[in-house]
Amino acid sequence: MCGGAGPAGVEDLARTWCFEHASKDTLGGYAIHVRPTEIACRAHKQGHELDVVVTESSSYAADEITAIGEAKATNTPMDLPHLERLEHLRSLLPSTKINGLPKLLLFARSGFTPPLADLAARRADIELIDLQRLYHGDWMTDRVSWRGGGDVVVDNELVGWLERTVWSVKGV
Repeated sequence: MCGGAGPAGVEDLARTWCFEHASKDTLGGYAIHVRPTEIACRAHKQGHELDVVVTESSSYAADEITAIGEAKATNTPMDLPHLERLEHLRSLLPSTKINGLPKLLLFARSGFTPPLADLAARRADIELIDLQRLYHGDWMTDRVSWRGGGDVVVDNELVGWLERTVWSVKGV
């Protein structure tokens, strides 16, 4: 499924996480396709690689990019220049492929510097995904909550997904 612990493995893991575990709120929409791409840049006279491009589809409109991301397997935390690069790449996205401001996803094996974490805490368009979040996901935590007495509250969207997915797999 995913590669090893090197850069390509972390990039694969980030894409898989977006598709299988990330919530709609994290991605700015539902992940229908998650893939890497290269985007042309006139200012730098070269293409820039994007590790993660999340698109959402609907039956009545073209695919829209809801999030883009960068994944790093370095031993040092991600810092503001990583975010600035991603903001630059977001500015290069074709206007026909976006509806609103795509989320910026930063995946880091070694976490994030305090200045980056502080900035991300103040901005809704930035998501920081460390190893803890990668391995535990956030898809279920957005849809399931606990009530006193041991009751579990599940939202209708999750119930619908479970009915479509689980029952179709079981052949019910």
